[in-house]
Amino acid sequence: MESPPKSEHYQRLRHLTPYLVLAASLLFTFIVSYRLAKVTEAEDRARFQTLVQDVHASIESRLESYTALLRAGAGLFSANDSVKESEFRTFVQTLGLAEHYPGVQGMGFSIRLKPEERAALIAARKLEGVEDFHLWPESEREEYHAIIYLEPQDQRNRAGLGYDMFTEPTRRTPMERARDSGLPASSGRVTLFQKVDPQAEQPGFLIYAPVYRRDQQPANESERRAALLGFVFSAFRADDFFQGIDIGASHKIEFQIYDGTDLTPENLLHRSTGPNDSAANYQPRFAAFTNMNVAGRPWMIKYSSRPAFDLAYSKSGVPYSLAAGILISFLFFGVTRSQTRARAKAERSETEVRESEAMMRKILEERERAEVAVKESEERYRELVENANDIVFTLDLAGNVTSVNKAVESITGYSQTELIGMNMADFLTPASTESARLMTERKLAGEERTNYEVDVRAKDGRPFTLEISSRLALHQGKPVGVQGVARDITSRRQAEEALRQADQRALSEYERLLERIAGLAQTLGAARDLLAIFRGLREFTLLSVPCDGLFVSLYDPIRDVRTACYGWADGQEIDTSKLPPMPVNSTGPNSRAVRTNQVIIT
Repeated sequence: MESPPKSEHYQRLRHLTPYLVLAASLLFTFIVSYRLAKVTEAEDRARFQTLVQDVHASIESRLESYTALLRAGAGLFSANDSVKESEFRTFVQTLGLAEHYPGVQGMGFSIRLKPEERAALIAARKLEGVEDFHLWPESEREEYHAIIYLEPQDQRNRAGLGYDMFTEPTRRTPMERARDSGLPASSGRVTLFQKVDPQAEQPGFLIYAPVYRRDQQPANESERRAALLGFVFSAFRADDFFQGIDIGASHKIEFQIYDGTDLTPENLLHRSTGPNDSAANYQPRFAAFTNMNVAGRPWMIKYSSRPAFDLAYSKSGVPYSLAAGILISFLFFGVTRSQTRARAKAERSETEVRESEAMMRKILEERERAEVAVKESEERYRELVENANDIVFTLDLAGNVTSVNKAVESITGYSQTELIGMNMADFLTPASTESARLMTERKLAGEERTNYEVDVRAKDGRPFTLEISSRLALHQGKPVGVQGVARDITSRRQAEEALRQADQRALSEYERLLERIAGLAQTLGAARDLLAIFRGLREFTLLSVPCDGLFVSLYDPIRDVRTACYGWADGQEIDTSKLPPMPVNSTGPNSRAVRTNQVIIT
């Protein structure tokens, strides 16, 4: 009474097995993908910081180089009693500003004057050929600072000769700082002077290097103010100055440089990309800020990642890893479900065969009971025999057919008339003929009934198996022949063999599947990088589908290409780093798998 409930409980548990496998596989996939995403996020952040450091170092290096030029110019004036315009021009031309120092509008020298020295300076400059030289703006003040040299001598720079930068607060502040400290000093954000073309104005900054009179080494602020001769300075166009800073990183990160510590549009010196260059609605994954001291002036630099950064690094691989894990999980589910259904179907077939066998035995028992009533109703017996689905026959003791019902025609292909008089050796195999004779001898020896199986050749040559239950036919107490019932059990034998094979396959595949899942789960759980995951997938694939090679490719939907990330063939791993991305077409099996999102078997 306990067996049926246990059987039903077992069948329900077996029905749930594929879903348990799916749930476990998906859980492992999500855990591994989550950990991979975390590791990848940390790696990408480190890469972003490296790019930030590269850009920061490039800006610092360029500023140091340009500041060194000003120190060299200041040294030129400090080492000589006087420097002629031609000598200064030669010095600047030797530097090659336009070729080697982008962003420099020019290098100049501004001399410090007392009010009574103005006329002499103007006269001297006119004698040198600068006919329109004059000091501006014109106003009375305690001291003047006039630009007397400004190279290269293009139209824009010539327009700045005679300008007193000390009159403008933004320029005056760094000049005073350079004068008092003896060090180069940078101005704040200025709009560079463009007297020739006001429409071409752009933000920039200036750096001043103080020049003291020859043979004087002032040691304090008051001595420096007294010994000041003037300033060597350069004006820098911000956009041109920062053009080309770390070209390798510029398409992956964006940086904005602000004068001072307030990130306001008024303080913006430079933006590495135009306001319309960024992708619409793109939210940077990473952002950072760095501070920089530029010749005594603080700058704030803001960095943010760009879409190219996301495409270039490993974050994009996480969805593909997750998709691969989900696909494998559903493959496990499909295999397990298929095996479970096959076993259930085989069990149903076994049940049907058993029911059929039980029905056959019941029919035989009914026929045995009918033999008692045969004398009372011969017609009823004949009708029962003729309409039976099984073969009802009689043989004489020599094995010749003496009677047979109509069922023999549909089973053997012989008609009743053809079989009457045929010996059983004519349609039984030799082994079965011998077995039937032995059964007859056993019945003659006293055994009431014998049950056995024989192999029969149908009229068309088709072999099949009959299960025979027979007994002796008696006349006046003496055996005169054999009467029996034969049933075609070919389908039952095939079903039993199929059940046995299916049961063995299902058990074997189930055990192997559990081992593979456990091995793959252990590998994925212990993996710290993609290579370990790919190797785990390789081992699982070799156990599941033996093959000579394995390739794993990642699909880039934006460029519509496949990039090989792991390969194995002939027992060794293949370096896929040198393999070029492959375009996804519509013919190859890999491309078809990408297009259809299905497993392709070739």
